[in-house]
Amino acid sequence: MKFLLNFVLFTSVICGFTNAYKIGILIPDISRSQLLFNQRMGEVLAEAGHNVTLIRLQTLENDGKNLNIATKVGMEEWIVDGHLADVDYEWIKEKQAESAFQDDSIWTLFLGEKRKVMATMFKTFTDACEKIITDKEFMAKFEAAEFDVVFTHMYEFCPIGMQFQGKAKTWVWVNSGALWDYVAYFMGLPVPPSYAARKLYMIF
Repeated sequence: MKFLLNFVLFTSVICGFTNAYKIGILIPDISRSQLLFNQRMGEVLAEAGHNVTLIRLQTLENDGKNLNIATKVGMEEWIVDGHLADVDYEWIKEKQAESAFQDDSIWTLFLGEKRKVMATMFKTFTDACEKIITDKEFMAKFEAAEFDVVFTHMYEFCPIGMQFQGKAKTWVWVNSGALWDYVAYFMGLPVPPSYAARKLYMIF
């Protein structure tokens, strides 16, 4: 009986290891909310016995870059530098702060300075993506990790290209907020006939 019990326990442990997946989570490190959402997702997966790598894509300057978010056994953290030498991040933060609590019409986004801020931010994301995805050392490390699955956030398309270039076995597109229309479109989800799509993001 004792032998049988030990055998069952040993088999359970072995099965637990064999069912563990190697998971990469690509995190757009642009706000604390993104860090928290992806960290919590990683913690749940790590607690379930999976090996989780949190890959922080630093494309904007923020005060959270020195935080350690790999808090559970089975988690590790990579910091990927996507900062650009020719971008004035302080100017972007200053302009964002100025408009954060203003009672403005949406039409003010078409005005010179606000449009310039939005265009600068979007170009920063694009250029940072190019810097990361052409970083041969990082991409070789990413591919060598041989993740079973990569989680990527719906915030931008860059991580989708990264997981494709890194030859991940499969990937999951994660949504932490409201279902944006372009996400529904690319996922093939139906929308109500009366729905009017937002074209704001197409302007810049």
